[in-house]
Amino acid sequence: MKTWLTKLFGGADSAVPQDAPFPPPWAAERPSIYRFLAAYQLAGDQPLPAEADVLPDEAVLHAGSDTELRWAPGALDGVLGHHSSAASESDAAVLQEALLCAARSPTRHNLQQFYRLIETDKALGQVDALMARLRHIPQLPLAELYALVRWLAMECPDRGPLKIAIALLGLFRPAYERELLMRLGMHDEFTLYALVSLGNTLNGGEVEDAWWSLARRVNGWGRIHLVERLARTERADIRHWLLREGYKNSIMDEYLAYACASGGDLLGSLRADAVDPALLLGAGEIIAALIAGGPAQDIDDYADGAAVLRAYLERLLAMRPTRLEHLSAVEAIISFVEDEERAWDTLAAHGWDRSVRAKVAALAGQVLALDYWPGLVVRQLSDPDAAAFASASRAASAVGIDPWEAYYERQVRGGSDQWYFLMQTDDPLRVRRVIALALSQIDLDAIGGGAALANGFGEEFAPHRVLDSLLQGLGRFPATGYVLIQAGLRSPVIRNRNLAMRALRDWTPANWPSDARADLQRAYETEPNADVRQNLARLLAGQALE
Repeated sequence: MKTWLTKLFGGADSAVPQDAPFPPPWAAERPSIYRFLAAYQLAGDQPLPAEADVLPDEAVLHAGSDTELRWAPGALDGVLGHHSSAASESDAAVLQEALLCAARSPTRHNLQQFYRLIETDKALGQVDALMARLRHIPQLPLAELYALVRWLAMECPDRGPLKIAIALLGLFRPAYERELLMRLGMHDEFTLYALVSLGNTLNGGEVEDAWWSLARRVNGWGRIHLVERLARTERADIRHWLLREGYKNSIMDEYLAYACASGGDLLGSLRADAVDPALLLGAGEIIAALIAGGPAQDIDDYADGAAVLRAYLERLLAMRPTRLEHLSAVEAIISFVEDEERAWDTLAAHGWDRSVRAKVAALAGQVLALDYWPGLVVRQLSDPDAAAFASASRAASAVGIDPWEAYYERQVRGGSDQWYFLMQTDDPLRVRRVIALALSQIDLDAIGGGAALANGFGEEFAPHRVLDSLLQGLGRFPATGYVLIQAGLRSPVIRNRNLAMRALRDWTPANWPSDARADLQRAYETEPNADVRQNLARLLAGQALE
């Protein structure tokens, strides 16, 4: 399939085609996405900075939208599968004709006609069908087509057309475009398209080298797409990385835990003569993600699951590691083997009989009983490092330590956000302390500026998100912290107002302060959202909220 196209530019000495002077079918002042990304000077496996997540076409893409919600880079393709969606033959034929017309005669009119087609979301679902059609046309204008696609990839300012250009570059020999595809692939929005093009054009081990290089430089949906493919590797170096780093991503580790455990041969690695601390740590995090389950295959699908959990626990007992992340994994293991609701009859096919479960539970208990864990937890709860503290707070319950006071002290010192965890208590005295602390750290007058239609996203709404955390737990403590409910009813953020109503509902009218009904009536009279207004009326009438 590659042969006739890869002859286009011959060997390494062929001249690189120069950019054609195409008249751009977009406003001249709009910046190229590729040049925006290429401006970042990066070394080694350094990823793009977080600021690069916001592409130059963001304002155009969301013009006229009344929502603050945005897809994470690459999420739309990852969740909805744009790249493999079906397209009708007639749609692909129209796109093919417009492409070839623009390539043969790149006038402003022809380029505008083609660009209008590829600007639509529908076009992304047609790109595979388009490429299949192009491969069966014997007399393509190859040089002209290549020049147009390469120019689009380097100059276009819109992500949809850029994805189509990246995909089409996969038809041609990559001698000159590997770096272009690698640079674009470093952004999660384009990784899927870049990796497919690289896979279509590179040879043998070059593909895995390119994919692995990209996988180390992306952390979101791009890593998920790449690792799912790298998990099929036979290379020891990539397998080594899969078990220590590859499973980690900013979406959910559960997406990649099974792929990395299977593709990286987790069982064989745990049974090897030498096991390094990084492998042991990775094994624990992979196991915890497998047990948590979710959007991909998990512990129920993992044929090596019983053997892996046993090998992991035996290594913990032998190596006596001091990373508290292991306690979280061990706690997850205990919850798993003691879960009587699991389909153990089905899991028996993977070695999960009652005796194995009992053995795993006993090993996990021995790990938890190691005498140095409580001291490590207590010391790390005082660590100023946020990640170290989070690890200690998650591990605390496994060794019988209540981390609530540590959460409180951390919030007292400021520069932290422990409100959600502070409200995870049944102690009214603790809740009163939390409320007093909140009143000293947040400005309720600024929060309760008047009902509006805000969704609460963005830095300016950080105090309103604090109020969310407080109101979520307040319904369990009647007649406590009514000042927070008053602020919630006056908040511009819809979620604050909904949570304030739910707290009052849980209190029941018998526990309402004397001014609660008047506050609800005022809120009803000024409420701009129809659903919230209806619930305010129902609350005033003593009816259930919808």
